[in-house]
Amino acid sequence: SSHGGNEGHLAAALRRIMNDHGCVHVRLWAGQAMGIAPRVAPGVSGGRVDWEGATAKLASALESLRTDDSDPELQAWAKDILRSPPREFPAARFEVWLRHLGHEDAMVRAWAAHILNDNVKQIGSLGLRDRTIARLMAALEISRDDRSVNGYHSLRQCAKLLHRLGAGESGIPHLVSILEDSDQSVRNRQCAVGFLERIGGPQATEALVRALDFHEVTLRHSVIFSLNRLSRLPHSGARTLPILVRGNGIPSLVRALDEPKLQNHAARLLAEIGPEASAAVPKLIELINQRRAGPGAGPDVDRELKYRLWKIDPEAAEKLDAQLEK
Repeated sequence: SSHGGNEGHLAAALRRIMNDHGCVHVRLWAGQAMGIAPRVAPGVSGGRVDWEGATAKLASALESLRTDDSDPELQAWAKDILRSPPREFPAARFEVWLRHLGHEDAMVRAWAAHILNDNVKQIGSLGLRDRTIARLMAALEISRDDRSVNGYHSLRQCAKLLHRLGAGESGIPHLVSILEDSDQSVRNRQCAVGFLERIGGPQATEALVRALDFHEVTLRHSVIFSLNRLSRLPHSGARTLPILVRGNGIPSLVRALDEPKLQNHAARLLAEIGPEASAAVPKLIELINQRRAGPGAGPDVDRELKYRLWKIDPEAAEKLDAQLEK
């Protein structure tokens, strides 16, 4: 970038290396240099770099990763290339990334979705929204059966893109299937919880309420946290709480009060429900008494739980206050 008029020669040299060199490492390194050129040398990106040709070679480089994925340096190069697309690029590049959403390698799917996430506005302007959604639905189907770490990243990126395209509800069946599959990793199931929260709506909320009875404490923590957030959002709170009540969520939340890691979030959600959560009153009183009698007890140790109790049953809270003052 500092050699005056040599930018065109540099671009041509990099392009030749990327097209013709026999070593994948060198091709990737040249691709990395081409990828960062628009940021450090504007002259190189002035129509002289063949981005469509480069894209084809990047796809080839990604294929090479499948046979050489034990080399962390090679992976780092590929990721660096993928992080460096030009700000605007032609529809042909989108065709490559759309095609790679169906790739058998989860890492390739994840990075294809990552690139598309970075350029989601251009997907709409090119009229590719419907095709992208169709490809994402197929990618979610593949990712559902891939329980590797890269499968998780693919799932996360594809669900994110689907949501950003305004089609999150289309992916709910896939996300619910992952959430309710006990053979899935907790990481994948937590990912499904997070995106069901983002999507919202009755179908997603009902799935989260059912998940309140899952065995894994970490997963139930994520579910209760997500339901708490949904219950406080202006556009979803009025729908979330009735679904909780109808879906037998109150008994599940009362049971969660027995888990130290879940107590505060469960109590907050029960308080949001209000008087209909009266079944939680005896347990909340028990917890308040335990905390006041426990180590480090002080006048404020039970303040949060007393406030939750007051939101559910003000009379019971006042009686408890009177007993504690004696």
